[in-house]
Amino acid sequence: MNFGALTAELPPCRRLPPAGPDALPTGGIVRGMTNRTMGVLVAGVLAAACTKSSDSKAPPPPAPSPTAAEPAAPAAAPAADTANAPYRCEVQVTGDVTTSFVATRAKSAPVEEMSRLGAAADYWLTDDEIRKGLDMLQRSFASSSKPPTDAEIAAKVDQAMKEDPRVMLLLLNCGKGESHLTFSPTKGSKYADVPYGPKKYRLTAADDKPGDFTLMFPSVEIDGQKTGLAPGDGTFEITKFDDTGIAGTFTFPATADGKKVTVAGSFSYACAGGSKCK
Repeated sequence: MNFGALTAELPPCRRLPPAGPDALPTGGIVRGMTNRTMGVLVAGVLAAACTKSSDSKAPPPPAPSPTAAEPAAPAAAPAADTANAPYRCEVQVTGDVTTSFVATRAKSAPVEEMSRLGAAADYWLTDDEIRKGLDMLQRSFASSSKPPTDAEIAAKVDQAMKEDPRVMLLLLNCGKGESHLTFSPTKGSKYADVPYGPKKYRLTAADDKPGDFTLMFPSVEIDGQKTGLAPGDGTFEITKFDDTGIAGTFTFPATADGKKVTVAGSFSYACAGGSKCK
């Protein structure tokens, strides 16, 4: 797994784990990172898929859930155009204000573009690829003044390989311009909570019950301006999740600068990041 993009692009950040051999938590390691850093991490994972064939055979608490008079039905999951746009996400915002966007990209794209539109999951990686990625992450966050030994790194990786999840259960980004939606399982979720296949999940801002999905710092572009969303409970449905990719829909009520809206969308992404991908 090629994590070169990750080490090259990680920005300085006060929310990152403190330096030192014990700093990097095992299992669900992205929980200590900002949305931007997690996006770059996704890009690092996705970058591996672009070279695989050649390389080898906190904001304030969200407002209470608003009441939407007529929630919009989620858009149908678009079929991935693997020849031209294997990554596609569509979002419609209706209610007191309206906006929409369709984002697409090719498999090979700049790191920043990958971080805005794509998904990453342990399911798409072999054990060896996960182990190499964990090794790279441990070394990236290690103290430069007192670097850990190879044996210490190996011990940390061995421990992380026993965790559930090991690195990333699932992280999915859908964004364009000033609009950005990042979906992930809630804190404490395990592989059994998010199986490798279709399933419908509750989408919640609470992040307090394993097995649900949550949004991290969602925003949409309205009249050219980035507008933060305070989401209410909705649904996140995965209609396909296998070695070829992931697809699904989502819908949730929200407030945007005090105005009630409903956000509905769909996504269809090719599998990326590991040799399990077809």
